[in-house]
Amino acid sequence: MKNKNLLYILPLMCFTLTLINSCKKDDISSSLIIGQSYQGGKIAYILQPGDSNYIHNTQHGLIAAPNDHSSDIQWYDKHIYNHIGTTSSKIGTGSANTNTIVNLQGEGTYAAKLCLDLVLNGYDDWYLPSYYELTTLNSNKLKIGNFDPFGYYWSSTENNEYYAWGFDFDLGKNHINLKDGFGKVRAIRSF
Repeated sequence: MKNKNLLYILPLMCFTLTLINSCKKDDISSSLIIGQSYQGGKIAYILQPGDSNYIHNTQHGLIAAPNDHSSDIQWYDKHIYNHIGTTSSKIGTGSANTNTIVNLQGEGTYAAKLCLDLVLNGYDDWYLPSYYELTTLNSNKLKIGNFDPFGYYWSSTENNEYYAWGFDFDLGKNHINLKDGFGKVRAIRSF
């Protein structure tokens, strides 16, 4: 008689364990933390209320590539100062900025193009961070890791025809630099 009851209990136990395991998989996305390895890099920022694309009770944010992609590269390499005119500094705008820059500048070796062409750890949707996306990288640089502590990093945010915004990780300050100056690049992607 005991063996007969066991036949009914085992399938129920398997069904229950399956439900518990599938719930745990779903819960993983709600427990992401800054610095965690995830989708090709390290989580650099988790969207907050007021951020573009924020969804209540759903974690989305930015992933930083695990390493820099260039030690010295120009914001663009055309030697002609073009005014992009439509870049934004907000979180959530780096991808659009990068696309706009590359559409105007075209082929070449420069910061935005380097990020747009990047294929890393199975992902090909990397981009040059906007100014505020870059400041989140600086704020979380110890958790993300592998930044040059004395490095000046480019953002995809233009200041004017001649200058673009960047961030000095040594001084912890933002400042503008001539577009034909040299800086470092750390690509990011959204999740």
